[in-house]
Amino acid sequence: MPLFSYRIVDTHGRKLQGEIEAESREKLVENFQKQGFTVLSVKPSSSRSFASSISLFFLQNKIKTSDLLVVFSQLAAMLEAGIPLIDALKSLAEESEKKSLKKILNMVTQNISQGDTFANALAKTKIFTPLVINLVKTGEASGHLDITLRQLVKYLEDVHGLKQQIKSALTYPVFLILFAITAVIFMLTTIVPIFAKIYARFKVPLPLPTRILLYISDSLKQHIGIFLIMSISLVILFLMVRNTKKVRLVLDRLKLKLPLIGPLIKKVTLARFAASFSILIKSGIPAIAALKLAREIVRNKVIEMALNEAIFAVEQGDSLADALKKTKVFPELIIQMTSTGEKTGMLDVMLEKVARFYDDQVKLAAKNLTTMIEPVMIIILGGIIGFILLSIFLPIFKLGQVVRG
Repeated sequence: MPLFSYRIVDTHGRKLQGEIEAESREKLVENFQKQGFTVLSVKPSSSRSFASSISLFFLQNKIKTSDLLVVFSQLAAMLEAGIPLIDALKSLAEESEKKSLKKILNMVTQNISQGDTFANALAKTKIFTPLVINLVKTGEASGHLDITLRQLVKYLEDVHGLKQQIKSALTYPVFLILFAITAVIFMLTTIVPIFAKIYARFKVPLPLPTRILLYISDSLKQHIGIFLIMSISLVILFLMVRNTKKVRLVLDRLKLKLPLIGPLIKKVTLARFAASFSILIKSGIPAIAALKLAREIVRNKVIEMALNEAIFAVEQGDSLADALKKTKVFPELIIQMTSTGEKTGMLDVMLEKVARFYDDQVKLAAKNLTTMIEPVMIIILGGIIGFILLSIFLPIFKLGQVVRG
């Protein structure tokens, strides 16, 4: 959970300040007010130590969805067999061959030993998403944690499947792009300079394409260091600002408008939203709370903002289907299925069908993407290399005239 710094006034008029973890700023303010405190300020805290932040970063990146799939599957099976939760976690930690996973399981076990619930123990690791934590919390409250974990495993399988489909769809295009860049740089820095020396020896007037090519080649060779420094600086700058609200909004809008890739990204996002919303509703979490949690899963600022509008509209009394329709972002299929689900009391079932539909669409789109991008990339690569070769060999005709003369 995020860390917040706060300033409050207690019932005796004393000013208090400090830091505390909470699900959200709104939830923390609400909790303070319920206890009779007057809230002066609540804002995200940045005081976490640099070392702990770095450690958390590497730990998060070492834990994969496939790891969580195995853990929760085994944990559900152990609970179904009647093994106590803490014993099951200890057993999983001992059997785990992955150090990062073993560390997290030990952290969770220790937190539970100190009196935390399973959900709170997961939250304190800073690894698990709010969706996972809230599902576990619901499972504990209902007394059917094993069933909830099975539902969670099914959800993680769907998410993992979507990730793999996107990976397989983009691997080949990315390889082609890297190959094209490498081939062009090699030709500009190795082959073109050889021909440049030949043309300089004969002092032949060069055509415009050749002069342009030689200028690019010469500039690249002379300023390769500056080029690398600027490239690395731009990458670092991008990594620093990419998570700011404005930059993320611009990037996410751009992603959705990209030819070929944009529609695929939107289908993946809608599939994730429908799947997460469905499992939350199925677990008994109220619709508005489920919608807020599902909003954190989509990872696209455009759709996230649309969900903010929808949440506000639902809180004002609109039906969920009407609220989604007002955003003008969600396709008619989601709106119609949501409307049917609300009328029949089977919202979770309808959303699951939507998730399955978009999952199938993603598979088809991923297959088509590879098929369509391959000839496009070959044409682009062929055009670039063709221009280089043409520019190199154009002066040869004049060289022949000079030699004959």
